[in-house]
Amino acid sequence: MNDNLPKHRNNLNSSQLSILYDLYKFRFATSDLLMKSQGLKTKRSLHPRLKILLDQEYIGRNYESSYRLQNKYATYYLRTNGINVLKKDATFDKRVLTNISRDNKRTDTFITGRLDIFTIYTDFKKLYGDKFRFFTDSYLRGFKYFPKPLPGGYVQFKDDESQHFFIDFIRVNVLYFVRRKLIENYIQYAKSRLWEN
Repeated sequence: MNDNLPKHRNNLNSSQLSILYDLYKFRFATSDLLMKSQGLKTKRSLHPRLKILLDQEYIGRNYESSYRLQNKYATYYLRTNGINVLKKDATFDKRVLTNISRDNKRTDTFITGRLDIFTIYTDFKKLYGDKFRFFTDSYLRGFKYFPKPLPGGYVQFKDDESQHFFIDFIRVNVLYFVRRKLIENYIQYAKSRLWEN
């Protein structure tokens, strides 16, 4: 049998597309985070969706046998076929999709940071349901009135427009000068009054 033959691809259904959207938004995900984001009760209903997306190379997976010993989970990211699906929709920024095409080479630190932001999102979802909007830097690029570097997340509450804020996650082992620089950036941003836009 010739393994180089093209695989038949059915059109993706809404639940499969929703996984691609989450991976655009957060860049990386675990099955646990996807299950919570998709509103599923068990991973049993998620696994067939992931398998189809993996088999047809819409998404990729980082996993090694040593992960179990390290108490690490497999992580998922968009691959070229998934990126090409999103390119057909003007909602998704082409420059962000170009950056995402290099996600198979990201460091553990980068991946962990993305998973931390995704975790915060699922915590918000559990607490507030659909009462808020959550934007990651994938959606904030191109807006000149956000601080640089872009925050990990930006939250708006639907019922009270005065409640909106940035989210960044800083691990305790991050060097002091890195934490200080991030705080200084926010102070400068506040003083610049760009946020009034």
